[in-house]
Amino acid sequence: MGRLYERLVEAMHLTTFDVASRANAGQSAAEWRLVSQMKDENSCFSSAFDLRQTVEGVQQRLLEGCHPVIYGDYDVDGLTSVSIVYLTLKLLGVAKPGFFIPSRYENGYGLNLAVLEQMQAKGYDLLIATDNGITKRRECRFLAEHGIYYVILDHHEEQRGNLPDFGPLGCMYHRNDVSAAFLALLWADSILGDKEFLKELGERGMQVADEATIAQHLDYFQILASLAVFSDCMSLRNPPNLSLAKVGRKLLEAGLKQGPKNLAYRFSYLLDGYQPGNEVTYHDINFSLNSQLNAVARVWGGLKPNWGASFLTETDLARIRGYALKIKEANQVKKDLVKRATSLVSDSSNQGVVVVDLDGQEPPIPSGLTGLIANAVLRQLDQPRPVLVLAPSSIEKGDLIGSLRGPEGLGLDKVLNSPFIMPFLKDHGGHEAACGLTLPRAMKDDFLARLNEEIGERSTPVERTRVRLDEDMVSLSGLADLKSLEPFGTGFELPRMYLSIDASRLKAGLRNGHCFVSLEGGGRLVIFNCEKQVNDLTPGRVEIEGDLVANVFRGRTYPEFKGTL
Repeated sequence: MGRLYERLVEAMHLTTFDVASRANAGQSAAEWRLVSQMKDENSCFSSAFDLRQTVEGVQQRLLEGCHPVIYGDYDVDGLTSVSIVYLTLKLLGVAKPGFFIPSRYENGYGLNLAVLEQMQAKGYDLLIATDNGITKRRECRFLAEHGIYYVILDHHEEQRGNLPDFGPLGCMYHRNDVSAAFLALLWADSILGDKEFLKELGERGMQVADEATIAQHLDYFQILASLAVFSDCMSLRNPPNLSLAKVGRKLLEAGLKQGPKNLAYRFSYLLDGYQPGNEVTYHDINFSLNSQLNAVARVWGGLKPNWGASFLTETDLARIRGYALKIKEANQVKKDLVKRATSLVSDSSNQGVVVVDLDGQEPPIPSGLTGLIANAVLRQLDQPRPVLVLAPSSIEKGDLIGSLRGPEGLGLDKVLNSPFIMPFLKDHGGHEAACGLTLPRAMKDDFLARLNEEIGERSTPVERTRVRLDEDMVSLSGLADLKSLEPFGTGFELPRMYLSIDASRLKAGLRNGHCFVSLEGGGRLVIFNCEKQVNDLTPGRVEIEGDLVANVFRGRTYPEFKGTL
């Protein structure tokens, strides 16, 4: 390995064992399957027995000829987990399973009584809730009272005294340490791997898929669940998450190379400039695929949130392309709104919670974007601190919707579940690094004061690690060094990188408002929309923070350092 590799390992305090473990992770599905045998001590209903109950509960109802529906969530984890369960039911021969992605602006989060009443009227008698349900005690009681069997696959923090009553008509598989899509993958893998059950379904006249089709779908399910590892901020120090993330990326890249016959080919429509044979990077997954899939339900209401799951489950290529165009349109709207919201941040201190209050903004910024805005602000901070974004609720006019994001170790789910915080909240849920909440507007000031106190007792300011790059590290070998330690993310953050360069070279590199400087290693420094800032620089050396990236053009890879001033 090269000098950049050594510099990163030293800066991140990685041991030889750490490096070897990451390098060897993601060799096969056997690694992530192990989580199904492990109990999560911080979760309820997390044992292999609980997983088996959810599998057997559905198996029994399918043998009885039930009419199933999946109730999901509007983010990437919700879309992917719904898609895994829906396609699994199709593989088992269920002719017309239903699925529903709620509108954040009309249905709120999670199971909604009005929607459940409509589902009952349509004759659904099996409901599978993915990425929601653990806090919906009243709604689950409604399902049981009306004879609807329900299965919950959820990873959000349970709230004390608010778990559903699981009797003969309900069961749950729950973990905090993995995504809901990971739980759906484990569930699908178990039910599709039960050969005796598949045989019995076939004997009862169900059109069960053949082994080759099931195997292809299981590969696709791993891809979907790997997207959710990143989208839902699951820790990449957790071996199953790391393994799934790496396996999923490999399968995605292989599937795209196979062309339209592979289920993964649909993702080529969301990868700008994708050419057959291109490498798929973790940057593509985070900032292209996940970013776009997150868009539709964040900016639009009604039935449009279902377009994301339709894109992931559709089989006709023309329809898939149509859904992709709608997703890309929504993504542009989302980008413009997030940019406007992040420009409002003026907090330059290094302590406390960064609050982005969108209440009263005109034109209004949709509350569905609060989580994405919080993530964007979090990435901009010099020091890792919690970020809270508040926006008016579109359902209850006196309420605010909030998204809370933060660095590893704070346990944000535990913060909101504190007896000093819960009395302020009407609803909340989430996990260690990402949470959502509903708050009466009248309680905002008191809540913020108490939140700062609670988080302040749990944390001390942490300087974000920085790594200096020499010019010759912006090279193909530098990219290889960086790639050897991937993926980076929650629990395994990439240190901030910077490059020191003379201001005169930046001024000489100005072209049409942008800056392009050739570097010693064969790469180049790129800074967009920077003419005024560069011209205002005083003579001397300048530290440019940025990212080392691969620019692929006409089949060739060009190393670039994309910086900011």
